[in-house]
Amino acid sequence: MINWQDISSAIPALALVVAFSYYVLIIRNANRTRQAQLFMQIYGVFNTEKFMNNITEIMSWKWKDYDDFMKRYGPTTNPNAWQVFGSIAGYFEGIGILVNKRLIDISLVENLMSIHIIWFWNRIEPLSVEMRERLNAPQIDVWKEYLYNEMTKREEKRKTSKTAS
Repeated sequence: MINWQDISSAIPALALVVAFSYYVLIIRNANRTRQAQLFMQIYGVFNTEKFMNNITEIMSWKWKDYDDFMKRYGPTTNPNAWQVFGSIAGYFEGIGILVNKRLIDISLVENLMSIHIIWFWNRIEPLSVEMRERLNAPQIDVWKEYLYNEMTKREEKRKTSKTAS
């Protein structure tokens, strides 16, 4: 039979379990809130006229190869174009780091901007590869490339699941 002494000794253990459960719920909620805030900051930049104008401008540029690109849009010949290019490139590089470090859910990035990431990397990949070689800097654009690879993997899965249905 259960007596008051058994009940009173179980209360602290029960209180500890309840407190721990509450703590876990609070942490989960805080993480979701942090992700939502970070996503809104990313969306806030992505959804600006300036961002859209910059990426549209880059997508309209024409060049034959790395040297031609640098002649037309490089930092010494066209500082304004280089700044436009750098702002978009840096933005996607930062998103790649956030996704890789799991600081933002990749599905949020995918839903918002996967097509822009894919277009951008397809456009600049030859430049990045050449820059890595010429500057002996293999770390150049690794997070953009990582992000592109993740977006294309998810797109392939989505295509595969559609054809399987």
